[in-house]
Amino acid sequence: MRGIPFKAKEEDVHAFFYPLKLSAVRTVLDSNDKPTGVAFVDFLNESDMMDGLRRNRDCMGRRYIELFRDECLSKEEDIVRKPRPWEKKESTEDGEDESIGESGRLFVRNLSYSISEDDLTKLFEKYGPLTEVHLPLDSNTSKPIGLAFITYMLPEHAVKAYTELDGQIFQGRLLHLLPAKPRVVTNKQETSSKSSYKKSKESKLRSQAGSDRNWNTLFLGSNAVIDSMVDKYTVEKRDLLDPDTNSSLAVRMALGETQLVSETKEFLESQGVRLDIFQQVKPK
Repeated sequence: MRGIPFKAKEEDVHAFFYPLKLSAVRTVLDSNDKPTGVAFVDFLNESDMMDGLRRNRDCMGRRYIELFRDECLSKEEDIVRKPRPWEKKESTEDGEDESIGESGRLFVRNLSYSISEDDLTKLFEKYGPLTEVHLPLDSNTSKPIGLAFITYMLPEHAVKAYTELDGQIFQGRLLHLLPAKPRVVTNKQETSSKSSYKKSKESKLRSQAGSDRNWNTLFLGSNAVIDSMVDKYTVEKRDLLDPDTNSSLAVRMALGETQLVSETKEFLESQGVRLDIFQQVKPK
């Protein structure tokens, strides 16, 4: 059994398999005599064991339990080595997922709920440079949910981390590493004719979300410039946009934007904001 809650007792294991009867329950402890979430269970007969294995991935409390059959084979010729995750692609309904040796991405579970990204970085960067450490958080509590995604710059480093860390104890928890699906980045430029205007607009905003201009503190759209000039000079918008005046509309807009940017910059600097930080290029 793997994934048992640390506070679970032997009675909880018996209750998990009820009405099947167990002849023995052996809990695995770490070097500090603390539970590791792993236990060995003995059944009275082969039939009961097969019935017990059908409860694989059933829940004990708020955690699901993984069940494996412990087989000790004495004959070397009977031992068939299963393909390791980085040697074989796993087939799914959606197609083939890249192995660790190709994607360099790991899925880590059974982590401590108090873990941080720094803790994960220190643990995994020993095997090679990382490009991503993603620690999902609970939407309500903003705390870790015990899962993480680790991506290495070189896939061979991910393989090494997998072989050395899977099944190891970290912060009192037994780490469980699995191959993770490669992160898919979609950039849809077109929407179907059946999509509503709202969906089309949302899709366009998502595709432009990575634009540096959208995150520029001093960037002002044309509508913002017009509204600010109307409020500041107490004029009608139609007078400001009147094309029949002597001055060019484009010149008026440019002068207004320049003035607003200058005022915004002075205000931010007076509040101690370092604008040069926003101009630094983020390393890729």
